[in-house]
Amino acid sequence: MTALESLVTTLANHMARSGLGPYAKHEEIAKRLVDEALKEHDIDLAERIRTSWREGFTRYTDAVGVACAMAWAMGQERAAGLIDPEFAGVDEETVTPDLVRQLRILDEIRRERAAQDARFGRQDALPSGTGTAFEPAAVDIANSYRDACNTAFKEKIGTFRHVFLEEVFEAMAEDDPARLRAELIQAVAVGVKWLEAIDKKAEEDR
Repeated sequence: MTALESLVTTLANHMARSGLGPYAKHEEIAKRLVDEALKEHDIDLAERIRTSWREGFTRYTDAVGVACAMAWAMGQERAAGLIDPEFAGVDEETVTPDLVRQLRILDEIRRERAAQDARFGRQDALPSGTGTAFEPAAVDIANSYRDACNTAFKEKIGTFRHVFLEEVFEAMAEDDPARLRAELIQAVAVGVKWLEAIDKKAEEDR
């Protein structure tokens, strides 16, 4: 079996695990993906798709998994157009360059978390260190950042920095674990959105 045939077979076998449609259809899509990869790139890049595909399909399903694997190896601007939405069981709008960009960032975060654990251990016992017990002025500080954010956007000079710091310091003011968690989710989500904007601008500037 040639390297090219091995690549097509690997992709088709992983797609077949979704249970959507006959194997022949999976093989057809796999061949199309490989052909697309080889139009402007070489077999080494195609091989990287094969190796990244296993993790992409495990972490995400169906069309999103295909898009992620292709994006990691080829660049996200081409990934969304390589999916058959009807066969994958998703709406046409589901797999977009924006979604692929976001998933790539989330995977970077996952890998950074793994690196942190490898270096420092889990550290689950660390105290949160939030709320007025740790910083008596925590609520006042949070309010000041919220006011600064509101003012900046009213004056049409708002930035990601304003939004991110508002969310971070709102989290720092929370004593209750459930509310702290909710605020941290919001802060992290804003951070991801900020990263998406940075990456999108970088793509547009190329």
